[in-house]
Order: sequence, then structure tokens, then C-alpha cells
Amino acid sequence: MSSTQQPDVLAVLDGFREARGSADDRAWAERAYYRLFRDDVRSSAAARALDQALDLVRESGEGPEELYGSADEWAEEQRARWAEEGSDVTDDSGAQLRDVPLIASVGAVVLTLLLGVVHALSGEWQVTYTIGLVTMPFTISAAALLSLWTYERLLRRRRVAVAAAGAIATLLVCAVAIALVFATGNPHPIAHASVLWFVPLLAGYAGLAWVLGKVVPDAPAATRASRRRLDDDDWTAELARVLRSRGDVTEDRVRTITEEARAHAAQAGSTLDDEFGTPGAYAQRIARDPRVRARRGIVARLALLGIWVWLLVDAGLGGESAWTIGWRSLLLLVLVVEAVRVCWRYRELLTSGRVNDR
Repeated sequence: MSSTQQPDVLAVLDGFREARGSADDRAWAERAYYRLFRDDVRSSAAARALDQALDLVRESGEGPEELYGSADEWAEEQRARWAEEGSDVTDDSGAQLRDVPLIASVGAVVLTLLLGVVHALSGEWQVTYTIGLVTMPFTISAAALLSLWTYERLLRRRRVAVAAAGAIATLLVCAVAIALVFATGNPHPIAHASVLWFVPLLAGYAGLAWVLGKVVPDAPAATRASRRRLDDDDWTAELARVLRSRGDVTEDRVRTITEEARAHAAQAGSTLDDEFGTPGAYAQRIARDPRVRARRGIVARLALLGIWVWLLVDAGLGGESAWTIGWRSLLLLVLVVEAVRVCWRYRELLTSGRVNDR
């Protein structure tokens, strides 16, 4: 593929399968792409790197596993090379307020579908539609996105725990607002009609998403073409946000890294931007500590498990249908299995120094 043309991700993945007629080669490429994507590498950069690897596969006739080792090893080598070159290939701009209506509309499509399915499987073929129920798919999606936006904004200046508390506070405020909509609208239902009316509601949210996709502007062209130079305070704040959002660097390490960068730039008589380039590029040089990610994964899963158990105990199962009891119990089992899995990963890390990413 021409070096001046941006390769398409799916075309590159298909290229791995077609080069030698091997599904394993495509699986290798998919794994490599997933590893880069998980590390916040831009899709375009990952696709270009895979496209270059594909060229050698085609020329040599050998498989990517033989040429480059495992997909994980290749992805790690790519990240190390980009870090050494000072190339900022990360996609870490974070959540943007202007995107909330559009993404919330897409989320509303999925939630509306789930609402309809849940009512149908519960045997509730007649539904009382209120303003709260009709708007709930959108408002819940918007609340989650606003919570995420708050979290990422606070990460620039505050510890992860403070940012998480701010996100939870935002979510609680949104929950109160949603509850008020229900309390106001429930006495005045819009209609009592078939569950099939969720279908036009879903279509309406899909149409809203399409319209917003046409209306909501992308990032300004000037921003895409060139980046804004940051003063030292903004540079360190952005570096801290990127490192914290990765989830594999402790708060003490973040503080040490930013202080060392400032000291180095001061000693060189230069600005942080001139000395190190973009915060994203500099962050790639920082080694990842999988133990930190594993510990936080345990906390997150146990918190979800605890919340769900509390909700089950609070709601009780008396008088519920067999289907309701079944799906609640299934979700509980999934959460328990997931909690055990991440705990096992952490144990594996402590005993062998490695973490199984599967």
C-alpha cells in the first residue's frame, strides 16, 4: 500500500488472511491491533504499523508469528519504537462535551432496544409510557458521559480518587434529576400501549443520532493539522491526566515524573514542550506497571459486585417471575466470576511477575 495513503484497518486485517490464506495470520493481526488500541494508540497509527508488517509477510511468505514473534511482543516493540522516536501516536484527547448529545443518542438506541426486550421477556406486553420512561435511555447515557467527562477533567489536577469522587457526585446529581423527571411525569402518562412502541422510539433515537452526526462538528481542522503549544503548567497537567487515565501508574509515580520533567527542563533552560514534545509522546516513555492496573481492576470489580448484591438484597426476589430471578442470578454469577478472574490475575502477577492479558 502506498505510504502516502492511510490504510484502512479492516483492509489490513483482511490482507493478513489473504497474504498466505491463513486465518491464524489474521488472528495475529487482530490481537496486535487490540493490544495497541487498548494502550490508546490511534487507530490510524496502528493500521499503518500493521500495514508495514504486512508488506514483509507478503514479500517473505512467512507468517507474522515467525517474523515478529507473538502479537503482544510486536505491539510492545512498536510502542517502544514510537517512544524512542518521540512520536505521539496516542489517542488520549478524552471525552468532549460537544460529543455528549451524539454519543448519548447512540447509547439511547441500545438502551431502548434493551428496554423493549426486557419488557417482552417479562411478559409485559402493555407498557405505561411516561416522559421519564421515554427519555430515560437518553438521560442515562448522557449522565454516564457527563460523569466520564468530569472524571477526565479532574484528572488534570487531582488524584484518581478525587476524580472518581467527582464523577460519582456528577452521576448522583444526574440521577436525582432523572428521578425528578419520573416523579413529575408518572402522574401524567403519555399512553398505555403495546411494547412494540419501543420500535418507533428506537427509530427516533437512531434518527436523532444521524442528525447530530451531521450537525455536530468534528475537532477543528486547525487542531487536527497542528497542536497548540503548552506552557509548563498546562504541559504537566496534561501529562498527569494521560498517565492517570492509563491506570497503570501510581499517584506518587505521577508526581515524581512531572517533578523530574520540570527539573530537567529547568536545568536545560528550556520549556517542557520544547524539551520533550507532546505530553502524550513523553508518556509513552514511562514504563507501565501492570500491578497497578490489576489492583485497580480488583477494586472496580469488587465494587460492582458489592453494589449488585446490595441492590438484590434491597429489592428482594419475593413475587418475581422466574425469568427475572434467572437474569439477576446470572448477572450475579458473571460478576463473581469476573472478580475471581482479576484476583487470580493479580496473584499470577505477584508470583510470576507476569500478567495473562487474555
